[in-house]
Amino acid sequence: NLPEHILHCYARSYNTGAHPFGTVFINVLAKDFRPLSPQNVAVLYTVGALGRNKKAEGEGEVSAEREALVKTNPREFVHEIYLTGANVIRSVVSYNKDHAKGALPRIEVVRVPVIAGGTFIHPQVDPSEVALALLWGIHQGLVDSADEDRPAVELMPGKAMEDAYAQYRKMPTPS
Repeated sequence: NLPEHILHCYARSYNTGAHPFGTVFINVLAKDFRPLSPQNVAVLYTVGALGRNKKAEGEGEVSAEREALVKTNPREFVHEIYLTGANVIRSVVSYNKDHAKGALPRIEVVRVPVIAGGTFIHPQVDPSEVALALLWGIHQGLVDSADEDRPAVELMPGKAMEDAYAQYRKMPTPS
């Protein structure tokens, strides 16, 4: 049974490994529990890649075993972010196509921050590179889906995302 404020839960992962980098969790909120606007129908959470063996503030001590999960190669880290961006959009598209019927609302807009561009960022990767990989993943997820199932995408403001978006608009394809 779900709590009264959650109408539906959905998850999608492309990763078959032991740690679910890029997995997306969607919690669809009941009408009376949507913060700030009735259009805020869901909360999405995704598991970003680890570019360093750290934890966010308040998460406790970092274990030595966690080191094995770190993407030590900067290209592999950035590629994981690309895959995560694609999975975020594919998750919403899949939810909209298969579940947004009757009492469950469609997710019309997704607001996207830079995922794994802070505490967990690879030390040889710039936050704008993380954001650009995320944008190209989002792009791929949108290209692969039917128009009627796609959400609009809003990018969270900030220098990294703004720089990445400017670069994205200049590039014909990801490099």
